[in-house]
Formats: sequence, structure tokens, C-alpha cells
Amino acid sequence: LDGEVTSSSADITVEQSTFVGLQIEVGASSTHELVNLAVLGYDTTEEELDVYVVSKCHPSSIAGGCQEEFTRTAASSVDGTLSCSSGNTKALDVRTAAVGSSCFLSMSGDETEGGDVVVKASIGDSAKTAFSQQVLIRVWFPVDLRVDVDDSVLDAVLPSSGKTTTSTVFQSTTFAVTAKLAVGYDYFTPRVDLSGFVVVQSADTTIVSVNGTNIHGLKTGSTAIRCTSCSIDGATAKVSVSNTDSVLMQLIPIVFTDIAHFNVTDLESQ
Repeated sequence: LDGEVTSSSADITVEQSTFVGLQIEVGASSTHELVNLAVLGYDTTEEELDVYVVSKCHPSSIAGGCQEEFTRTAASSVDGTLSCSSGNTKALDVRTAAVGSSCFLSMSGDETEGGDVVVKASIGDSAKTAFSQQVLIRVWFPVDLRVDVDDSVLDAVLPSSGKTTTSTVFQSTTFAVTAKLAVGYDYFTPRVDLSGFVVVQSADTTIVSVNGTNIHGLKTGSTAIRCTSCSIDGATAKVSVSNTDSVLMQLIPIVFTDIAHFNVTDLESQ
């Protein structure tokens, strides 16, 4: 350069940054592993993935030098179309946010399997995809669903000594809805209790009633209790109510705090 340098610093203005890739992050309240409770009739919320565009740019000159930096901005601020997709819609549905820079993961209850699902985010114009990035989401799916009843036959209860009743009272019992959680066809968890996520009802409410995880006998007969909220098969159990008498027992706990030593011959002499 000709002439005299009159300043030791200068400002550099970047007219346009260069996009060099995408970055996907699981939202603060989300996770990489999901359990499909929607097939049990449980109302689930969508999980969010945040999508960012990584840009390469030159910041203002510092101490006579210029250092390259990588910055990221929300994908919605980029001049392009963000799209999100699921690699396996039988296990997980993915939609693109109408406003914002997110992919939303959801399950409707129509899914038929679990698995490791590749979720892909892409951004670009209508002519081509400029950048894409993937993240792996594991979906656990309930299999071998069943209703386990503690006592499938509810008998009549005899009144306690000295008491009378004008109607027959029947026993009650409890149940649990259990299943294994699967990823694919060869990886299962031990059986887990899912009773808190389902609705179980009696096929004949005049024979037995269901309240929470309790079954109450009402009159003699046989019926079934089943998961009415589940979209997968298997959650049914048979329950019978019988006139056979059962004795109502009262348990009185006795606590021993000490045992004294004595000679048996002392008792024989009395």
C-alpha cells in the first residue's frame, strides 16, 4: 500500500455469513428415549427437538487480527424451508413446527412397534436441500400386555359371629396391568406395572365393579375386566363371583417382647 498508515485498527463488516451445517438438540424437557403410552390410551405430550443453523463468519478486527468464529441461529431465521421427518412412522411420528425452529415428536396410539428411530431435519429451498442432520430416538413399545388378578374367584363372605345381614356380601380383590417394553423384536425389559396409565372396566357392571385397581363382587356370575383404553390386544382377565361361603377372619397381632426360661417339670408339678 502507498501512503502513510494513520490508524492501527479498523472495523470489518460482514455482509453475509456462510451456512455450514445444522445442529439438533433435544429440548430441555425432552429425552432421547420415549415410552409409547399412547397405545394404552394415555394422553401424551409432544417432545421437542430444537434445530439450529451453524454459520461461519468473520467478526470485527481485534488487535489487528481477524479470527473466524462459528455461530448458530434458530433455523426459522434462515432463508430456507425447514422440514422434519421420521425414519419409521410405525414407531414415531414427526412434524415440523408451523412457527419456530423445532421438530415435534409425537405418538397417536396407532403405532405398531418400537425401535431406534432416525429423526432427520433438513433445510433448503425448493430446488435442493442445503443441509441436513439426524438424531437417534429410542422408542419403547409395550408388548405382552395382560391383566393380572390376585384372586379370580370372589366368594360370599360370612358375617362375623353375632352379626346378621339381609344381603350377600362378596369378596374384593386387586389387579395390575403389566407389560414388557420392547425395542424391536429381540430386546425386552422385565415386566412393568402400567396400571396408572390405563382405563380398566368390567364387561358386566352388575357382577363386578372396578374402582382404581380394586375389583368388588356384586352378584354371582362370570364376567371379564379389560383395558378399554388400550389399542393393543391382550389386556383381559376373567373374574367369577360365587355363592360359596368364605369365613371372615379377624387377625389380632400379638407382639412378644420377652421369653422367660422355665423348666417343663415345674409345669407338670402344678
